[in-house]
Amino acid sequence: MRVISFYDSERQEHWLNEIKRSDWSASAFLYKLLSENIFFKTLGEGSRVLLLTEGDELISHCTFSEYDDIQPTELTPWAGFVYTFPEHRGHRYAGLLFHEIERLAKERNIPEIYLSSNHKGLYEKYGFEYKTQLVDIYGEPTGVFIKRIKQTLETERLVLRRWKDDDAEDLYLYAKDPEVGLPAGWPPHKDVEHSLNVIRSVFNGAEAYAVCLKKDNKPIGAIELMYNLRESDNAGECELGFWLAKPFWGRGIIPEAGREMLRRAFVDLGMKKVWCGYYDGNEKSKRVQQKLGFRFVRTKKNVPVVLLNETRTEKINCITREEWENMITVEVKYIMKPGQRDNFYNAIISQGIDRAAKDENGNLRYDFEIPENEEDILYLHELWRDGEALDAHARMPHYKALGRLKAEYVKETIIKKE
Repeated sequence: MRVISFYDSERQEHWLNEIKRSDWSASAFLYKLLSENIFFKTLGEGSRVLLLTEGDELISHCTFSEYDDIQPTELTPWAGFVYTFPEHRGHRYAGLLFHEIERLAKERNIPEIYLSSNHKGLYEKYGFEYKTQLVDIYGEPTGVFIKRIKQTLETERLVLRRWKDDDAEDLYLYAKDPEVGLPAGWPPHKDVEHSLNVIRSVFNGAEAYAVCLKKDNKPIGAIELMYNLRESDNAGECELGFWLAKPFWGRGIIPEAGREMLRRAFVDLGMKKVWCGYYDGNEKSKRVQQKLGFRFVRTKKNVPVVLLNETRTEKINCITREEWENMITVEVKYIMKPGQRDNFYNAIISQGIDRAAKDENGNLRYDFEIPENEEDILYLHELWRDGEALDAHARMPHYKALGRLKAEYVKETIIKKE
């Protein structure tokens, strides 16, 4: 499936006939606007008609326009004429069109988009919120929904934000290190000007983010969801790419950013599958992908690495929405017996309990956290591939060893499972 723009297509007559197949009155009106060449006059000069297609078949259509059926109003722009043919409903295909609208909005620095509909409970799944009720051009009441375009994402420790020209010096500081770029297939940056050019020409995608620590908001890495690349040449699929500055390796930063990007892909953008890959020998990238739940799909040999003028062997992984939804998060809070936190934690490490858990086939995260301002408290953050993996964990010897330590050092255990 592909999202195309009607006015960029060389087959406009064909797509007009496809729109005409719809039995929806609004589709008939859209056909009229297009066939009589009054679309831009009616909806605004910068407006778009977006079509989700598969081969010669039209799956869904919508518009991204300055005006819609509520006039006059200061609210703009609008997602309108949203329609999916009956035989294709139930797959959230409209989300692929909304994603393209969001990409266009980001390009134009538009902070929010609107949608007119009386269908409550339908568009909320695509990130819209009910805002108010207004009157349309026919004098009928209609609901107005709003979707705020996210320019930043946040996790516990991180801000993922858009790249800026001012980031060039910070980018060069880390990207000049050959240990960072070469394993990922790109050469060290030569100077600040080189880094600025990368920000403007490479880190300019709709879902390209600088990975920053909250404490200073300075970039220490990059992460991005990319489209129409290698394995992700279908609507509803994308590819995850990332790198991290060497001084920050080993802190779980990219797995933390990656978990948010998967949420972004599957929840906000409606993706069905996310791909990811690494070149042979890049064990750090391999481990990150394992922690995020990606599974191995295939090996590709003699893959051109254009920027380095060489070929490599690449491992291709993917994760589907269903696999992501089946993951289980476990958050454990240990309330210690007075003064026993360090003894408990040190016993866990010395007995190799954490390492054994991380080495389990279905484990994606098993990290202890010692909070700075909470005495006698210890947190454990777990992520498991599915319920079967979590059940298997409970039968492991190291799980039982942890239980014996809890009996000795812990006063109360609070478990939250999602």
